[in-house]
Amino acid sequence: MNKILMFILLSIFANHSFAMGELGTKMPTVVISGEDAGKISGEPWSSEMIKDKVFVLFYVDPDKRDENEKMEQAIGDATFDKTNFASIAVINLDATWLPNAIIESSLEGKQKQFPLVTYVKDL
Repeated sequence: MNKILMFILLSIFANHSFAMGELGTKMPTVVISGEDAGKISGEPWSSEMIKDKVFVLFYVDPDKRDENEKMEQAIGDATFDKTNFASIAVINLDATWLPNAIIESSLEGKQKQFPLVTYVKDL
């Protein structure tokens, strides 16, 4: 959970630093795509998709996926309006010894189980 809080704080700082002096300047678009990258469906993922809601972004090492379990559970148990909330799980395929095919198969199942989460592969 400390890693998530640090990510959020760093993201806020990075966004603030980027916009300093240039109020209203759009952040550069980030795209994750390619043979072993992008959404589980095979489509590219773009930061342009992050709009009109509050998003939580998880960047996950498959070997340490349980470290986010408490945060995931807290979000699932929360009683806020989930039509204005979404989460993104970017899976770092390069950080594990597990074969990509096994991880992708697992992610396909998770995508069906948690359709409001966008799962993204990042090689």
